[in-house]
Amino acid sequence: MKKIISMILAVGMLLGMLALPAFAATTDASEAANGKNFRIGAESSGTYYDTLENAIAALKDTGGTIVMIADYRQTMRFSNNTALNSVTGADKAFVIDGNGHTLTMDDGSNDNGFFYRFTADLVFKNMTLVMRSGMRPNEYDGDDKKTTQSITFENCKVESCAVLNEDNTYGPSGRTYSFCVERTTLNLNFKNTTFNVYADTRCIAANRYGIINVTMENSTINMAPTGRTIQVIELWHHSAKASFTLDGTSKIVTDCIQLVDDDHAIIFEAQHANNELVFNLAAGSEIKALNNGMPFTTFLYAGSAGAAAGRATVINDNGAKWTIGKDVLKSGVVLPDGVVYKTVANNVGWDIGGKLYPAGTVFKVEDATADAVITPVCIGADALTNVEGASIRTQDPYGIRFTSKLTASAYNALKTYSKSVKYATLIAESSKLDAEKPVMSIEALGEGNYTLVEKAKWVEENVNGTYTYRGAYYAINDTKADFNTLYSATGCIVITYADGSVGYVYAAFDKTANSRTLCAVAQAAIAAGTTNNTMLNHIVATATAQ
Repeated sequence: MKKIISMILAVGMLLGMLALPAFAATTDASEAANGKNFRIGAESSGTYYDTLENAIAALKDTGGTIVMIADYRQTMRFSNNTALNSVTGADKAFVIDGNGHTLTMDDGSNDNGFFYRFTADLVFKNMTLVMRSGMRPNEYDGDDKKTTQSITFENCKVESCAVLNEDNTYGPSGRTYSFCVERTTLNLNFKNTTFNVYADTRCIAANRYGIINVTMENSTINMAPTGRTIQVIELWHHSAKASFTLDGTSKIVTDCIQLVDDDHAIIFEAQHANNELVFNLAAGSEIKALNNGMPFTTFLYAGSAGAAAGRATVINDNGAKWTIGKDVLKSGVVLPDGVVYKTVANNVGWDIGGKLYPAGTVFKVEDATADAVITPVCIGADALTNVEGASIRTQDPYGIRFTSKLTASAYNALKTYSKSVKYATLIAESSKLDAEKPVMSIEALGEGNYTLVEKAKWVEENVNGTYTYRGAYYAINDTKADFNTLYSATGCIVITYADGSVGYVYAAFDKTANSRTLCAVAQAAIAAGTTNNTMLNHIVATATAQ
């Protein structure tokens, strides 16, 4: 028995000394060598997939992260894909983490979008992404079915609507847009990303009831890799809306070519009266127009003048850099119009080289040798206001005086152009105003129906953040009729631009608050305690005589 036990022990020891086969741990490298391209879960314990559609299908109920373990070329479109239409919301987004690899989406020819008719949120990160065609989220019939979804690019380099040339450069694929939205809202986010666009027409198109909100953080949309693109965005149907929000390290670079049937290049276009286009530009952000060879370039185009009247387009410019390439300068660029393109802060023109030029006009330097930076000059929506009522000058000559106030911030914004900016008061008989829509402006009153009184001095300078001045009207005859004539007035900034044209900025006018007779002003002065003034008493007596 002892011998048997000894033999068993000896055999056990011998077996222990023999080398056993080792089982290699699963790694991304080993799975890539076996033809796998994607992983869901941790490297040591995750599940590997050969195709992107199989990986996406595995997450159809939950969404989640798919990690690339090799460069991959996808040739099948995701059109009405079941998995990409089974979940919605940021908590069930499909995240494709490139893990430093290149994902090439090459559907061959279709122009409707590589990702087409989907409801899921998509996130692309840590990759080079090459897309032959664009992306088009789902569309819904009727406003009640509209949804909101997002597409995010983080730490990416994207070659959109592109193909790889034989010399390893990228060129245009012939597709017409990078993103198209219709009857849905798309939040398009760029974070630490360069997005190169080779589309033959536009980067973004918004159709019926389509809304797209672009947010950029330390990112660049480059429309100028080949000089073929036409627009950053086109709102090409009624009710389409868009917004662009750029942080201080983001920029949009364009090299737009001619639109079909148009004779100039357009960067941002809103075609219809119900379109909305909003820009939120942080200090340091940049919008740049490079060479295009067109007769002239338009930064912002609002269609016909009639359509533009109802458009809600806002530029919130907090110190952005608007750069015009030297070749664009040679052909001319339309300076964004502060009337058609309404601004939160009144845009009174554009500074170019220390000179003030009017918005809405073509700026051109035929012999330009360098790029130029144009800076919007804004003074605030309520920079100039009227003080209610009027006062009276009791010395000879007597007259009626109206008071206006200018904010210190507006004064500081305009003091650089002090030789070409004047502050004045526009005064007219109230009977000259339109009875139904009393607009107080030189344009509305017409020549010969007003008096423009230039400021003689500041009554108060930078007191409580305002500058105060008065404008007086003296051409009042010593008659009952003249003393009872109703006069209206409003503050006015008169700007003589570098091109010789003249523009006006008016304080908001209210006929009741900003209109008075000389008799009413004299009566108010007497009621306030000035009872022994000969001039005041004479005016009231004459005006009230039977």
